[in-house]
Amino acid sequence: MGMIIEKMQEFWDSLDTETVVNKKVLFLELLVCVFAGVLAGIIISPKKRVMIGCCNGDCIIEETEQDEIE
Repeated sequence: MGMIIEKMQEFWDSLDTETVVNKKVLFLELLVCVFAGVLAGIIISPKKRVMIGCCNGDCIIEETEQDEIE
């Protein structure tokens, strides 16, 4: 266990060095992070039935009426 912590500490200390990153690479990395966050939010969000539109309670269609409409 101590060996893993030492390697993690070495890695963490190596992050202090300055590096030059191309703007295109930086933009693509940020884009991937944003899309990963959106995907994680979709997966983690509570699942519920959402109806978009203004029904005001009068748009409930029975199965028989729905068959006539089709």
